[in-house]
Amino acid sequence: YTLSDTQIVQSNIVEVSTTPVYQKFILDSITGINSQKEISLKYKPTLAWFADAGVASIRPWQAYQHFGFSFGLNFTMPVYDGKQKEIEIRKLGIEADSRKNYEDFFKKQYSMKSQQLKQKVASYDILTSQIEKQLASIKALIEMNKLQLNTGELSVTDHILTVKNYIETKHQLITLQLEKLQTINELNYISF
Repeated sequence: YTLSDTQIVQSNIVEVSTTPVYQKFILDSITGINSQKEISLKYKPTLAWFADAGVASIRPWQAYQHFGFSFGLNFTMPVYDGKQKEIEIRKLGIEADSRKNYEDFFKKQYSMKSQQLKQKVASYDILTSQIEKQLASIKALIEMNKLQLNTGELSVTDHILTVKNYIETKHQLITLQLEKLQTINELNYISF
């Protein structure tokens, strides 16, 4: 029984910015921006107000005697923090540079791997056409060997060696096609 060929189609290369690994770089970048905003807000003067009111009485007719309220303001202004703000800003800058370097490295790796896999698929196509030509010539040789075998000009051993060579070449072709399909699948779903 002859199986039909597997249809794995090479899809367009996924843009690096849409990969799950790259999304982590984007989230880390947003976290860094939020941390910088948090630091700048922490060192600004703040003004807070509060108010409280209530009744503390078990006798309703005397509630007016037990009514109370309070309110107030709270003002905070940082004066000196021992240069902690500068240290935290430098730390966030170093983290951002490190994240950027990792992001650039990932982009390069992704690009190199996709190029490498494309070249591998192209080389499989070239090898496949060469092996198919070789199979065609071996098949023609087998047909000539059959005629020579009938007339006694060729030994059975030579004919068997030619058939064996054909089977081995066919096996090489099938293995090559399998490797090509695996490479296309890897190219479609590049992962690190």
